[in-house]
Amino acid sequence: MVCNGVANKDVRHLPGRRALLKGLLALALGGVPEARALHTFTPSKTGLATTVLYRGSRKAPELALTFDDCFLLQPLLELEKLLDEAPDVRVTFFPVGLALLGTSAGDKDVWQRLVAKGHGIGYHTYAHQRPSSLTAEELGRDYDKWLWCCRKALAQEPAVNFARPPYGDCSPSFIELCADRKLVPTLWSKDWSRDPAAVAQQLLKARAGDIVLLHVRPADIVSARCVIAALPWLGLAGVSLGELYVDSQGGLLVRRAFLAGEPPGACPEPRLVPLEHGPRRHPGPHEYRDGDPRSV
Repeated sequence: MVCNGVANKDVRHLPGRRALLKGLLALALGGVPEARALHTFTPSKTGLATTVLYRGSRKAPELALTFDDCFLLQPLLELEKLLDEAPDVRVTFFPVGLALLGTSAGDKDVWQRLVAKGHGIGYHTYAHQRPSSLTAEELGRDYDKWLWCCRKALAQEPAVNFARPPYGDCSPSFIELCADRKLVPTLWSKDWSRDPAAVAQQLLKARAGDIVLLHVRPADIVSARCVIAALPWLGLAGVSLGELYVDSQGGLLVRRAFLAGEPPGACPEPRLVPLEHGPRRHPGPHEYRDGDPRSV
């Protein structure tokens, strides 16, 4: 089953709905066809400070896969292999700080390899604590600890532009943290952390600009295989959040910041918000005792 070059094919030659679903379920257990990138990009240097990103522009034929938590090394390595088989697909990881240390202990180069291949990385707290249980000051210290873990895992200064709260808990303190650190608070428009068969059904509802939530665990790696295989039929490129962000230079569709615990359905309709630009600054290792913020 060949997937690349779909943009140049007559749509009459593409499989029907039933055939596509059957093919995706089969591909979930087999190989992944080559995906084709549809554009190039310039990395973003800034983020929105007062709004929550839940999807990108509907005008760009792109979809962003995101993977949270990242505690398990073996599924992470399987995902790395899957992405290597589809080199034009890029994703974004939101690892917990402790997960960065744990997976690096098992494979010290895994995060360096993923970032070198163009995949993004974003803040997801140090120990997966609910942001609403922390003040903005406490979250600031938590972010510093997470950033220290990220530096250790990458062996370099990370480019961090996006932040996702555990449990989708976009509390006022989390929004304040993002404003202070010039991060884009990010949620999702599609939650596909479920049975791969259900994901295959939901794939037909995917739209340009969607941000998809997955986790680094065995079932979700199977789901990721389905999604990557389907991208050419959907006419979408798999991009990182940074690419999705930059390709919406005319403005991003965002929702207002969530009140703590408010369900997505209760939020206002999305609106266009111009991109803002400004420098980011993270504390350097010299600002901590022994260079380790965990000692503070």
